[in-house]
Amino acid sequence: MSEIQIQSTDVIALEKMAEVFAGSGYFDRTNIAQATTKLILGRSIGLTEYEAMTQLNIFQGKIHVGTLVMASRVKSSGKYDYKSVTNDKQSTVIFFQKNETGGWSEIGDKTYTIEMAQRAGLASRDVWKKFPEAMLNARAMSAGIREHCPDVFGGAPVYSYEHGEAECESPLKFSQQPTEMIEHEVIDQEPLPNDEHKDKAQSLRSRVIEHNLGAEVTSFIEKVSESSGTKITKLDELDPSVLDSLSTMVETKIQSKRLEAQGA
Repeated sequence: MSEIQIQSTDVIALEKMAEVFAGSGYFDRTNIAQATTKLILGRSIGLTEYEAMTQLNIFQGKIHVGTLVMASRVKSSGKYDYKSVTNDKQSTVIFFQKNETGGWSEIGDKTYTIEMAQRAGLASRDVWKKFPEAMLNARAMSAGIREHCPDVFGGAPVYSYEHGEAECESPLKFSQQPTEMIEHEVIDQEPLPNDEHKDKAQSLRSRVIEHNLGAEVTSFIEKVSESSGTKITKLDELDPSVLDSLSTMVETKIQSKRLEAQGA
């Protein structure tokens, strides 16, 4: 699956680490065998242990990770890059590969539209109505990675679990315990501890100010306020899952600006 080789000694070490994760009680309904499997599969596709525990899920034998992890792997590969153009009707992600001169050559793109979501029976779901930009971008991103730079994850067919792309008829969490889900959007997660949530919100606020993305974020928050019927004025008032979606959007726009500045 990957160039990263897993030795028997590594498995033993991962089992011991899994005991710590499972015994901590911080990871809902995760036993030692499940945690070990997550850590082994995570290492095989280049994830950190924390990313494997929090961002990796298994649905009917298929690997699914968060979209932000997918995007960051493309950016950190040193071989690939991307930029995206997204609105509430469609998202197009354009992929680039470093060429022999050190510049970037376009190698392809992937577009996902709201019409495609409608045909797939996704657009009527509440999460798609509230956050169409994030949903469309996630579909375009993961499909584009599989088509244009699959070696980012060692050739493993990785999917985005948040946005209805797990391609399973009866999705379950990694623990195989039934949960309330919107396609593969896990919505029964425990809220972040208050301080951690505020820290994430403050970090995002700094990124928004640094890169002059206030207008885009304000528009996003206004849509959330309208859809929820609750006036939101601060980032830390957003639900953790919504804050993560906003973080993904902000990082995507930052990287797009960087590529534009480089003339990619």
